[in-house]
Amino acid sequence: MGNSGQKAVAQGINSVRKSRYRGSKLIWLAGISATAICATTPAFAQNIIANPGFEDGPPPRFGNNIGFPVTPWILTGGTTNVVKVDGGATFNYGIGGPNSDASGRPAGVRQHYLDIAGGSAEFYQSFTVPNCSNGASAPPAQYTLRGAFSVRETRGGIGSLSLRQGTGITGTAVTGSLLSVNLPADPTVNKTWSTVNATVTLTPGQTYSYVVKMDDFLNFDEASLVPGSLNCPAVTLSKSTASVPQKAGDTLDYVFKAVNTSSPTSIDVNNFVLTDPKCATAITLQSATTALDNNLTATEVQIYTCTSIPVTQAEIDARKVDNTVTGTGTPASGTLGPTTAALSTPVKVRISADNENPPEINGVIGNSNLGSVLDGDLIDGNAAATADVEISIVNPASNAGVKLDPATGILSVAPGTPAGTYTIDYKICDLKDRTNCATATAKVIVAASPIAAAPDTVTGIGGVAGNPSALNVLAGDTINGAPATLTNATLSVAPGSTVPEQLTFDPATGVVGVKPGTPAGTYTFDYQICETLNPANCKTATASVIVDAAPIVATNDSASSINGAAGATAVANA
Repeated sequence: MGNSGQKAVAQGINSVRKSRYRGSKLIWLAGISATAICATTPAFAQNIIANPGFEDGPPPRFGNNIGFPVTPWILTGGTTNVVKVDGGATFNYGIGGPNSDASGRPAGVRQHYLDIAGGSAEFYQSFTVPNCSNGASAPPAQYTLRGAFSVRETRGGIGSLSLRQGTGITGTAVTGSLLSVNLPADPTVNKTWSTVNATVTLTPGQTYSYVVKMDDFLNFDEASLVPGSLNCPAVTLSKSTASVPQKAGDTLDYVFKAVNTSSPTSIDVNNFVLTDPKCATAITLQSATTALDNNLTATEVQIYTCTSIPVTQAEIDARKVDNTVTGTGTPASGTLGPTTAALSTPVKVRISADNENPPEINGVIGNSNLGSVLDGDLIDGNAAATADVEISIVNPASNAGVKLDPATGILSVAPGTPAGTYTIDYKICDLKDRTNCATATAKVIVAASPIAAAPDTVTGIGGVAGNPSALNVLAGDTINGAPATLTNATLSVAPGSTVPEQLTFDPATGVVGVKPGTPAGTYTFDYQICETLNPANCKTATASVIVDAAPIVATNDSASSINGAAGATAVANA
């Protein structure tokens, strides 16, 4: 910035001068040709220079903004002055500098460029040239280097743009990158921008510095370094197996696929070799789309195979076999990045579940522990335990009294469970691989209680008076060894039998009665006693009642004083 500009800043005034002149003219540039433009420099895509137009965190006021930061640019002298303009829409910078920056934005849009206050200076920005995202190193690539200069006030100026190796301004200039300008004075109010550009070759992964040097009466804007095509050598590897190891000592058959995926243009990869620590035998090339050799040409696909070393018990215990295949090769250009393919092969240990058939259980009593469904079940050749497998019920028993506890594997029958055959379908799964399962069925037979029905006989019943409770048919009967009661048993007349009309029978109490005036004789009928818990579990017995005739006493009778001549009709009553 010139002395008059410094004076205006010192007074807190933005230098504003008016002029109607607009236009363009040819400018002499050292070493290259260029055309002066009226703020028509295009925006360049993929620019790797940060804050190229000094637009980051724009300053608050139009005109000069002394000392305003321009991160990540680094100055080696002087002070930054970020100039804010809007194409002359609302603000006229006068002869202080251009009313538009070099971006080509329309009037009315806030725009910025850089002036260095305090004399000539150099400033720079360091960067690392992007490399292949796959870890490979691309060969040297071409980049387009650009930048725009303009003059200030009524003075001309000299400046330069270059790329330097390393960080800072002292590195060796990249071949073809040193672009110099010698711009004549422009007294108009609509100063123009002159763009310089060159094509340079940079090495991906290396650090360079974009360096600008200009004297007191130049401005700079729109730093740009745009890459051309970054050509990356690459091989895509995949690994697979159809083998399912089950025990220590098993082996796997591996298949490897290698595809040359260099982009955007093809790069042959020569001397391509696969290594895999799990392969017991040499990795063998089985097929190729181009040639059966160790050179991967553009887009070529190669298939390799090997047989693994035996699976270890540690891998069986871990339920997986992990390993990685690595590919190495020499690209025709650049270097090949890490080329690997990892594979984790699930181990499916042998698991078996035996059907369970515990002993028959009496349903009245039940049993809280009929044994474990895991008895006889195996995993990896060993007896299955709850520490190794997870138990789940697939189909429960039809009666809630017959249970399987998944936490323990114990089968149980609750007291009072009706007789029947109950099944529980269950599944055991490997705790280390819950997709590895086996199913089985537990069959539980619940038996009815044994019934003993004893015949009932009563004698000495007088038929004249009868007896309303001559006997009770439950007397002597048992269910499951215990006396039959009206709680655990139900009574009825046995099918096909009838109660004689001289008798009464109350199934609700079991009482048999004899009606008064019953002739002497033996009266019988069959009754049925059934278990309340299992109504189909019944026995039949006979109830007999013997009714006696009334006792007869005969005494001698005599008469006297009977006149024999006349006789008599009622001598005595026998």
